[in-house]
Amino acid sequence: MYQTSESARVVFFAIASIIAAATLMGCSSLQTSMLIREEFAVNVTTTTTTTTTTTTTTTTVIMHLKTEYDSKCLDYDMRNGNVFMYDCYGGANQNWYLDGEELKSRVDDSLCLDYEADSVIMKECHGQPNQQWYFDGKTLKTKQDNKCLDYENWHDDVAMYDCNGGPNQQWRFEARAVQQLNKAWVPTCEMEEAHVLAAADAYNFGYDSESDSRIKLITSGWRVEQEFVYRTLLVMKDAALLWVRDDECILAFKGSDDLSDYLNDINDFMANYHGIPDVARGVKVELDVILSKILSQNGREVIAKRCSKYFGVAGHGLGGATAQLLAAVINKKNNPLEFPRGVDAVYVIGSMSASRTPLTNDQELNGCFRGRNIFNAEFRGNLPFRVDTAFHYPNSDFKHSYLARAYMQDDKLYETSCDSKDDYALFSSGIFDVPDRWYGLHAPDLYIKNAEKNSCKTTGD
Repeated sequence: MYQTSESARVVFFAIASIIAAATLMGCSSLQTSMLIREEFAVNVTTTTTTTTTTTTTTTTVIMHLKTEYDSKCLDYDMRNGNVFMYDCYGGANQNWYLDGEELKSRVDDSLCLDYEADSVIMKECHGQPNQQWYFDGKTLKTKQDNKCLDYENWHDDVAMYDCNGGPNQQWRFEARAVQQLNKAWVPTCEMEEAHVLAAADAYNFGYDSESDSRIKLITSGWRVEQEFVYRTLLVMKDAALLWVRDDECILAFKGSDDLSDYLNDINDFMANYHGIPDVARGVKVELDVILSKILSQNGREVIAKRCSKYFGVAGHGLGGATAQLLAAVINKKNNPLEFPRGVDAVYVIGSMSASRTPLTNDQELNGCFRGRNIFNAEFRGNLPFRVDTAFHYPNSDFKHSYLARAYMQDDKLYETSCDSKDDYALFSSGIFDVPDRWYGLHAPDLYIKNAEKNSCKTTGD
């Protein structure tokens, strides 16, 4: 296994902060070269059903067009008008409906699925027979001729072909019920400490298999159900661990531990991510690679099955920002990732911001996530004046999520409400602080120590 010493981590972190300081003084930002598929989202009318006998909320918002061959969805490529099969993620370009006999995507209701020379493509609607679609049993045909819409599964394309009754010609609309949440879940100090330990363990994952944080979690009845690890050339690059105890789960994201991660820490280019604006591209890149592992390893289904009582996310530094972005996307009303299980709470330590516009929780009227964003700090009297420098990343224009923030030093605690901005004025940039001081505040072991003293406290206790 690839190993990085603690001193090397300090050096990498220092390099990233020096570059960040230069960026704040006017130098150009760094942009990750990784090419990520851009998703398209749509605001749709949703129907919410809440029962009086359970604590779950169900929202039905997705209408996919699938075959019986596999679980992929019909996908409209907006760049060239092509239509093909792709992994489902809930974007508007995978949301289909029949408008009379015209088959349309939610992206643009002026375009129709068009049959031309055995190919299908999106074109301006004109009402001719090659755009008049109908179901004949489970097959999809046009009035142009008797051919069937065919999923050419060897290369994910779709075309018109002689009907053969195969599963790749059997189509269906699928509406899915998603986002079960435990609205009755009550935060506890023990659960907060478990998230802090899971975040610290994720930080050490790959370097220390018997860390104090892992031993404490196992002693408390937690165990790792699944590891989602992204590797390049057999070297671990990123990871998330799913901890389970009874029907409670914590998904903990690994933070920064190599140069590519530190460059993502300060990557302040922005992207739209599943309909969420102004997301830090570095955080988006981090989530995309781990999300690909979660989806390919049936992580959604495992989480739905094992986490009926509680599902929370955790992380340290860049891992904390990644956890918050995943929570915001999963809990969006149109559920673009098709997670059957929503996120009940977020507990992160030393987390950077994930977006310039604060991330919000679509499942709550006030937009707030349950949980806390915890920071080590130094106090003067009752107020913190210096904070873990990750607070300022990727730069000072980015804002923290709608998640209550807690600043801790030994037995001192200062809290804010989830939507407060008052605490921003307490801290100077911090990126220019002496490296050994701010790296000390970022240390996971110090977070464990402070959380043990303050998890059950509120300001003034």
